[in-house]
Amino acid sequence: MNRNKSLKKTITNSGRRSGKRSVRKNYSFQKLNIKSDNIPDDEFLKSVKNILFKSKNMNEVISEMRNLYINSIDNIKYEKYSKFFVPYNNMGGRSGGIIGYLSNNVNTVMKIHLLKKNELNNNPLARTSDIDKCFFINNKFTEVLMNLILNNIEYFANINSSDKMIVKKHILELYDYGFTDKIFYITMPLIGFDYIDQKTKKHKYLTNLKELFLHNHLPILSKAFIDGDLNTFKLYDTFLSNSLNGYILAIKILQKHFNYINTDTKLDNIFIKYEKNEDESLNPLREKGLLIDCVFLLTDLEKSIIEINDYKIVTDHNKLTKIYERLLNFVNRGFTYKVRHNCDFSKFNSICKGISIYDFDILIVIIDLYINLLRNIGNVFDYLPLTNNLINKSLNLDVYKFNILKNLLISESSKFTIFRNATYMGSVVKKYCILLNKL
Repeated sequence: MNRNKSLKKTITNSGRRSGKRSVRKNYSFQKLNIKSDNIPDDEFLKSVKNILFKSKNMNEVISEMRNLYINSIDNIKYEKYSKFFVPYNNMGGRSGGIIGYLSNNVNTVMKIHLLKKNELNNNPLARTSDIDKCFFINNKFTEVLMNLILNNIEYFANINSSDKMIVKKHILELYDYGFTDKIFYITMPLIGFDYIDQKTKKHKYLTNLKELFLHNHLPILSKAFIDGDLNTFKLYDTFLSNSLNGYILAIKILQKHFNYINTDTKLDNIFIKYEKNEDESLNPLREKGLLIDCVFLLTDLEKSIIEINDYKIVTDHNKLTKIYERLLNFVNRGFTYKVRHNCDFSKFNSICKGISIYDFDILIVIIDLYINLLRNIGNVFDYLPLTNNLINKSLNLDVYKFNILKNLLISESSKFTIFRNATYMGSVVKKYCILLNKL
């Protein structure tokens, strides 16, 4: 048995119970130790900042990052977690991560990335690019690094308290993280809703906006659409526009301070956490069974791009993503990769002259959101004026450009496609760019 399969089997068998989702209980959490001056008492984080702000050249940055990882390896700390780790059934991440909970604290989720044999030789922890002051980070290391930076943005940028609060509210909190010579891992809070499906009467645990849409919002909205219940749509428009506004504001703040691009903001990657919606005018939505006490979270950060002190940090390709990208180019689905894993956006900019590279994340959200609404309910554009206005404001669209986007989404929603993932959404962005270029 090879090293990686053996390690994966050990992790899978480490828990005492099957990996079914557990209901919420009250436990205390182990969190990063935060000082009163809001600077994390975390040597790894301090070292990352020192590398990015004090290193003299790219080779020094790369060398220091590698040394930092090696010096941060702590097998004993991981072993304390691993004896309580229970993987969820069928909950492996698409990026290869193993997701589970801690049996001594079921409200804490752990995500583990296994390093394959010789992986850091074939896909180094960090490597330089052809672009000055841009370097690539191994995608498994990126998830730890991005979560750590975005949970502590005030440590890397001069950000006011209001902006900081908006970002903190819409970023999945990082509890802890660590490394061994074989594993990268993070721990975070359990989020989502334990929901009873009204038709099947079965429990469903909803963790992201896609699941919330499919299992709760869309069935209720579809009935309201058929019944001509305009008041439900009016209230839902208020809920949706307000919820999206906070999420988009968080993205724009990160863009302002870090030139941040997530590259994978499809609905599956917008997690939901419970927070009481204080708008009492929306109570009729609750009475109809709509789950509206939630906040949308920016998550799945391992494909992100971020810039600190003029250093651009980009998630590296691995062999599989390079093959996948080549295949996607053959079927005209490779446009997302003009952004992702890329230091140079010239190819994107040559195609998308009517929008900014920083509009990409917001467009992906909007495309996925509206195609789901259009396919499952019907043409709801006229029912959601507040959400439409938010789109126009966020993307700086005039009425003509919005109508082009609207007609494109109506057309795309009628087409059959097996994979409606971020690469598909990227292909729709490309079509929109080409239409704008004709103006």
